[in-house]
Amino acid sequence: MGQFARGYPTYDDWAKVERAESRYAQRIHLKHHLCPDQTRKELVHVRYADHTLTRTRWEDLTPQQKCIRSLAVNALRQLRAGAEFQSAISAVGLTESEVLTHLAPYYLCWDQKQQTLRCAPADTIEVEMSFFVRDTGIRSIVTAKSQDRSLIGRYMAAVSNALEARNQSALAEFVGKRVLDAHGVAHYFETDLEKLYLYHEMQEEPEFFEIYHTEE
Repeated sequence: MGQFARGYPTYDDWAKVERAESRYAQRIHLKHHLCPDQTRKELVHVRYADHTLTRTRWEDLTPQQKCIRSLAVNALRQLRAGAEFQSAISAVGLTESEVLTHLAPYYLCWDQKQQTLRCAPADTIEVEMSFFVRDTGIRSIVTAKSQDRSLIGRYMAAVSNALEARNQSALAEFVGKRVLDAHGVAHYFETDLEKLYLYHEMQEEPEFFEIYHTEE
């Protein structure tokens, strides 16, 4: 690659003088992280849709892409909890490029002042989650809102606590509550403790609840 832009041999040289708060600069910064080998002129013509899967429906992803998206969403949760970007992606074992592929440009943007990528407070990314559905048992659904993912996480943590302490009141918050899947179908939380004991015994992996202990 030649010089990044006229008068600026590298991206870093350009970034030091470009007005960071301009929308144009924000786009170039983010596109550079998606396509680090391209010049400023080339980045202007980069289409996010050609380099990201952020708007791709869950059902249209490959198994590997689904795995990466789930991890990217986990990293996004950690960012919202206050983790630094590099720490969050390292914790889930993804590269910057993999995370950007599933979160840019709508839920990650470049913060020139802090010299890092920062996240949006909410999202509508499709990702699969499992929980106990009323009168059904454990079920996996494709969620489409970060608020629903957070609610499912809190519910599953409450189920774990309720089962361990034999405490029905731990589930009181979720009585009558539901989440909508990506197709708009409602799924209600199971809050009957006896049914939950039965469903829990049917689980093949006792570690099932562990992933929810740190959910918000």
